[in-house]
Formats: sequence, structure tokens, C-alpha cells
Amino acid sequence: MIFRILNLLFLLCLFNAKTILIAQVPSSCEQPIHICASDTTYLTSHHITTEINDIVNEICGIEDMAISSMYEGANWLRYEFATQGDFLFTLYPTSMRTDLDFYVFTSEGDCTTLKNIRCMLTGSSDQSQCMGITGLSREAMDTYEYAGCDFFDDNYVASVDVNAGDVLYVAVYNFSKDDTDYKIVHRGTAKFACGGKEPKVRAEIYPNPSAGKLKIIAQNISSELIGLEIYDSQGKNHLRQSIPIDELIDISYLPSGVYIIKLHEEGHLISSQRIINIK
Repeated sequence: MIFRILNLLFLLCLFNAKTILIAQVPSSCEQPIHICASDTTYLTSHHITTEINDIVNEICGIEDMAISSMYEGANWLRYEFATQGDFLFTLYPTSMRTDLDFYVFTSEGDCTTLKNIRCMLTGSSDQSQCMGITGLSREAMDTYEYAGCDFFDDNYVASVDVNAGDVLYVAVYNFSKDDTDYKIVHRGTAKFACGGKEPKVRAEIYPNPSAGKLKIIAQNISSELIGLEIYDSQGKNHLRQSIPIDELIDISYLPSGVYIIKLHEEGHLISSQRIINIK
């Protein structure tokens, strides 16, 4: 019982009022997710199912997109900056045993000019400081942490100084056994610019945790109806129907626990969110 309560509290800490849910579509460097605001962003990362060979430890600083095949399976994020400042973020997976790794690239604006400037590759099943929360930090001094888990590794690398007009790409990997949801909290002083490529769909379900009633906030939805699916943590479907966007979602009949709520627009998945139902 205590473990269940602690687990629910950990999940609760992953959610706050200022969020953006990004539609989950196949992500690549050529079709990245454009991050246009400093709001917390929620994403799903699929676990890597293939081996990545030893060259992955040697590619930091190489300006050669022949290595682009090394980055298949990542969530690709693109940042354009409107002001000078520092760029840093924290990745919070839903489990502290998740191994999220990432690369940060400078770019002249597209994928043909990438240069790797930060590598986070640490991870080990028996080394907790190299698992779970990771990111860019002002306190970190190193720019690379390589595969494995050394004594001095802390799962953070140094923040990046940027100027107005700079473009950065971030590739996030999940080297755990299972898919995972995670959030990105942006803490830098540099402001983001959208460059005319703001995400097409934004959606949020609140409150979270819920006492039985949920509300959808959505932007840039062309339909009056939205598809709704509710699954429990075992993958069992409890509801599948279309509802008006402004209609309250009643989950009071469901037992307390964690549920996955998926929203669809015209047959396309636009968001997937974990919701805690408390009675």
C-alpha cells in the first residue's frame, strides 16, 4: 500500500498547470517537433530495439551527417532562439529506472549542418545516479558523459550559451526495456522563437489527479467532435466514443488508479496522457 501511494505521488509530481502536449507522430531530424514555448512539454519515447555500435561513443563533435543513421528511433526536437541567454532543460521520465539519453546539436538551420556539442549516454541497471532524471545544467562542467556509469557521472551535462537566431536540435533516446512517457522542463534564460512552425495541435486534459471529472483544452482543432479512448494500466479499454470538445469527461465510475486517455481528431491520434483517478 505504501509503495502504491509513493508511486502515485511520483506520477503526480510529473504534472503541473503549465503544459503542452505534443501530438505523437514519427519524429526525425527532417520532421522534428518544434518547441516554440518554454512550457513543460510531454512526450512518449519508444524504447530502442536495435543495438547501437561502439562508434556512438566517438561521434560527439563530428560534423558529418553520414552518421545520421545512428539517431534513428529518437524524439527529435528543434529549438530556434529569439534572445541571447543559456539553454538548459530537465527530462523527467515516469520511472526513476528509465534510461533516457540525448544529444544536442548546433545547426545552421537544417539537418545537413548538424554538429554534436553535448552527449548524454550514461546508464546502468545497477547505478541509480545514471538513471532517471537527466538534462542540461548550469552546475555541470562536462559536455559528454559516455556509455556506462563512472563514479563522477551525475546524469547531467553543461548548459549551452546561445544567441538570437541560433538553432539547436535535441535527439532523445529511450534505452530502457519499455516505452515511457516523459516531460521536458525548460529552465534557461534564452527565449524561444517559433519561426512560423508552431505545433499544429495542442491539447491538455485537466485536472490531474482527478476526482472523477475531466476537461479538455485544445487548440487548432478543426472538428467539433473529438475521439476519446480510455485505457487502464493493463491496456484494457474502458471507453471509446466521440464527444464535443467542451464536454466534461466522467471517469467517476472507474476505480482509483492510473489511466491512459487518448484523443483523436478525424482518426489521427493527437495526444496521449496519463491521468490519476482518485476517489
